[in-house]
Amino acid sequence: MTASAHDLHDVLDRLRVGGLLLETGRPVEPSWEVSAVLDRLERSSRFDPVLFRSVRSHPGWSMLGNLFADRRTIAAVLDVDPADLGAEFTRRIQHPVAPVRVSGGPAQAQVLVGDPGLDAIPLPRLHEHDAAPYVSLGVAFCRDPDSGAQNVGIYRFMQRGALELVPSLTSISNAADIFRRYEQRGRPMDIAIVPGCSPALALAASYRAPAGTDEAALAGGLAGEPLQLMPAKTVDLDVPANAEVVIEAQVQPGARYPEAPFADMSRSYSRVKKGPLVTISAITHRDDPVLQLAFSGHADASNMAALCHEAAIWQAVRQSTTCVRAVHVPASGYGFHCYLSVEKVPTIEGGERGEHRNAMLAVLGAVTQIKLVVAFDSDVDIFDDNEVLGALARRLQPVDPRTGEQRVTVLGNVRGATYDPSSFHREYPNSKMMIDATIPAGLTDDERAGFQLARCAGSEAIRLSDYFSQFRQP
Repeated sequence: MTASAHDLHDVLDRLRVGGLLLETGRPVEPSWEVSAVLDRLERSSRFDPVLFRSVRSHPGWSMLGNLFADRRTIAAVLDVDPADLGAEFTRRIQHPVAPVRVSGGPAQAQVLVGDPGLDAIPLPRLHEHDAAPYVSLGVAFCRDPDSGAQNVGIYRFMQRGALELVPSLTSISNAADIFRRYEQRGRPMDIAIVPGCSPALALAASYRAPAGTDEAALAGGLAGEPLQLMPAKTVDLDVPANAEVVIEAQVQPGARYPEAPFADMSRSYSRVKKGPLVTISAITHRDDPVLQLAFSGHADASNMAALCHEAAIWQAVRQSTTCVRAVHVPASGYGFHCYLSVEKVPTIEGGERGEHRNAMLAVLGAVTQIKLVVAFDSDVDIFDDNEVLGALARRLQPVDPRTGEQRVTVLGNVRGATYDPSSFHREYPNSKMMIDATIPAGLTDDERAGFQLARCAGSEAIRLSDYFSQFRQP
C-alpha cells in the first residue's frame, strides 16, 4: 500500500526512518507522566516528537506528543525545506485540493457504543491544575445548517463523564456561529471530534479561514493529495477515513456547564467558562490507535498556531509593501509576538520611507492575537531568539538620540487575545506595541560600521571533535 501524507501512521514511519522520532515502550500514566516527559525534554532544549507506545490501563493505544514542537519536524512532515516553511505553507494554503469520498477506512475498524465511552481513550490531564482530562487536539467537524457545507476547526473538550464533554468554543469561532444557528432552531448540532489525524488536517483546522472555506480542501493543498472522507456511523458528517480515533456526538442546545481551568496557549490557566453539553453517540478507532496531544502552552501547540498566523501575515504585508523578506511568529512568544525581516530602501535624500512600519501595522490588522511586532534588518536571523535579543540590545533606542524620533509605538484600545493573562482572559480592548529595531537610514559609513558584529576568523572551519573527545561519535 502506498504511503499517504494523510495517514498519521505513515507520517510517523517517515519520521522514524529520518531519525526524527523518539519512541519509548515503557508504560506511562496518561494523566501526568506523558506531559512530564515532554516538559523535561523541553527544559533540556529538546523538541523531538515523542511516541509513547505503551499506556497504562489502555492496551493497544499509543500517545503522541510534540509533533509540531520543532519547525524542522513540521518541514519534514510537509516535505519542505525548513528555511522555506512559512512561505511554502502560505502558498499551499492558497491552492486547495478537494477531498474525495470513500465508503470506509481504518478509522472504523473498531466501533464503540455506550460504556465505557471516553474511559476507553487515554485522555490526559496535561498540567497539574487542569479541571479534568481533556481532548486537547480536538479537530472538530460540523455542518452548516444553512449551506450544508462542513466546517473543521480545533477546540479543546473537557471530559464531564464517560459519555459527556464540554467544549471551549470562542465567540468568534466558526463552530460557535454554526452552533448558535442550530440552537436558534432548537436542534442539536452533530459533531465529530478527531484527536488523531494527519498533520496537514490539524494545521488546516488551525488556520482561521473565512466562513464557508472547506478546511478539508486546505488540508489537501498542504499535503499535496486529497483527504479521504467517509460517512460517520451515527452522525450526518463525513470524517477522515485514515483517522486514529473519531468521537461522534451531538452538541445540545440549552443548558451551559462549567469548563476549565485549563492551561491554555499562554501557559496560564484560563478562567472557568460555560459551554454546551456534548453527548457522545459512538467512538470509532483504528486497531492500533494513536491519541495525539496538543501540548498547550508549549511549542507543540504554539507552532501550530504560528504557521497559520504567518500565512495570514504574509498575505497582509504583501498587500502593504514589498520590503518584507521573512515573517516569524516564535513559539517563545506564545503566539503574541511577530518578527519581520525587512529590506529598507531609503528615499532619494537617504531618509526613511517608512514601508516597514506599514508592514508592522498590517501585521496587527491581520492577526488579532499579535500584541508585539518587531522589525529587524534582513541580516538578523529572526528564527534565532538569540539573534533577535542581540539585535534588540545592540540596535534599538526607543527614542533615536540623533533625531528624537520615537522608534517604539504603542496602540491602545484594539482587540487582543482572550487567552492572554495580561488581558485577564477577557475580550475587552487591549494595547499593542510596534518596535522598529532596524538600523536607521541616513547614517554615515563610520556610524553604520559601529553596528558591525565582531566575528572570530576561522570559526566555521573548526570541528570540535578534533579538540574534545565529548564531541566524537562513538
